[in-house]
Amino acid sequence: MKDCHRTIVVAVAVSLAASSFAGAQVLTGAGVASAAQAAAQTGQGATNAAAQVAAAEPSPRERALDAFRIGSWAEAIELVARMDDEDFDSEILYYVGFCYKEGLALKHDYAEAFHWFKSAAQTGHAGAQWELGRAYEKGRGVVKNDCEAAAWYRKSAQGGNVAAALQLAGMCEKGRGTQQNPVEAAKWYRVASNLGSEAAAYQLGAMYEEGRGVLQSEEEAAKLFREAASAGHAKAARRLGKLYEDGRGVEKSGIEAKFWYRRAVELGDAEAASGLARLKGL
Repeated sequence: MKDCHRTIVVAVAVSLAASSFAGAQVLTGAGVASAAQAAAQTGQGATNAAAQVAAAEPSPRERALDAFRIGSWAEAIELVARMDDEDFDSEILYYVGFCYKEGLALKHDYAEAFHWFKSAAQTGHAGAQWELGRAYEKGRGVVKNDCEAAAWYRKSAQGGNVAAALQLAGMCEKGRGTQQNPVEAAKWYRVASNLGSEAAAYQLGAMYEEGRGVLQSEEEAAKLFREAASAGHAKAARRLGKLYEDGRGVEKSGIEAKFWYRRAVELGDAEAASGLARLKGL
């Protein structure tokens, strides 16, 4: 990680010189030195006191991660610049890449972000693998390549990243960057749905209603549409309303149909209004 370390140190130096941080005092461990000096003045061992204080303090890596997690980007990047080479693990690499991508305390630079994300992704960081997939799909910092995008989405999805599973499912369904395969699409929609994606639950419900990639089951479609609609998915609410109106997969019910059509309209689906009009008077 020596090259990464040198890169971030230089980036921080440039950033500090060009910003209001130029006049800021960077933490240098003065607290540790002061404690040791006080210990010496009182007849205690300065070396032992300094070691005890240093051992009690969080490491620069721990402090950097805490700063990243609360959005103190400049503080985090300064701490990263002071880290030892061996402390550059996948989490640190990912966060530095994120700062480059978003222009947070570092100059916005997709190519540099890609470099850091790739380093983290190669160690199995699912979030970084997702970011690589997006970079390849959008051509950000690298030549656009849907096949590479799908490959990295797959790795990220296998690591439990819900956004990657949803994206991969769509690519499998459309045959973009990978072979068109509705069975594989349904598999990844299910993974994403199980991870809490209402969009994936809706897409999987549509596949069950239409019999694409799965054995047709309007009962299963209704179950998935209800799951997605309850989480605020407008189209799922409309399609669930239609199933109730027609009595497909559920017991026919004008009352339930109106409820879900009305819910869909509230969520912004204009098409559901026609369903309400059909059921007027019920």
